[in-house]
Amino acid sequence: MKRFASHYLFFPPNEVFKLHYIELDENNYFQGIFPLDKEIAKTSFHNGVLLPFKQEISPEHLLLILKEKEQTNPEKSIFQLLEDQDFPEIRKNDVVFLYILDGIDLLTAKFCTSNSRCNSYIQRFG
Repeated sequence: MKRFASHYLFFPPNEVFKLHYIELDENNYFQGIFPLDKEIAKTSFHNGVLLPFKQEISPEHLLLILKEKEQTNPEKSIFQLLEDQDFPEIRKNDVVFLYILDGIDLLTAKFCTSNSRCNSYIQRFG
């Protein structure tokens, strides 16, 4: 089993979990989401928001979509922008592609142009 934890986990279609981890088997089949209430061996912790999706999407394309939505809806948080995307629901044993979103203000969803990481807000896990 592989476990990935983060400050936040966005779970399609529109759930947000704080301090939880996602568990995947060796072939990236979704096994569940669990509260991170203690340290668990072999759990990889990351800053930001974990983004599991049923379909593979390039980080650059996802970033472009979110930046466009942020420009037209500046009052929305990153979680609201993600909810608007209508990602398919994930069920147990679905194959999952896992991403991390980091380096932005989560409440305002501002993608700062002066950030040296501007092209790497979203990264896919191997």
